[in-house]
Amino acid sequence: MTLLPALMITVTFTTFVIMVPRMYIAWLNAEWMIEEEEVELVKVLLEMEQDWVKRHVGSAIAGVVVAIILSRFQDGDVSPGALTKCVGIYATSALVLAVAESLIAQKIGRWLDEIPVKVKVRAE
Repeated sequence: MTLLPALMITVTFTTFVIMVPRMYIAWLNAEWMIEEEEVELVKVLLEMEQDWVKRHVGSAIAGVVVAIILSRFQDGDVSPGALTKCVGIYATSALVLAVAESLIAQKIGRWLDEIPVKVKVRAE
């Protein structure tokens, strides 16, 4: 294995190692905020989760574009096959993370809809 595929595998593994606990912490924070009925904090958390979905989808799109470019690259001595596969694995993992983040965001959105809203009543 050459240097670039090894770096891509390292980046992919590091991304998973960092993102999975971050998603779990976001889930725990959402549960706590729902129990405490902190509507504003839940809205902020939902926006953050939606931003993470956008980041992961953007990374996946960039990975697919790079993989396509590498697959078209034909140089006599250099075969980018291993690097193309590693970038493809990264793009796939970014899509998996995007799906997981979107599921968390959907659940937080449903919880947010279930929070009772306090309404002020004017005395006449």
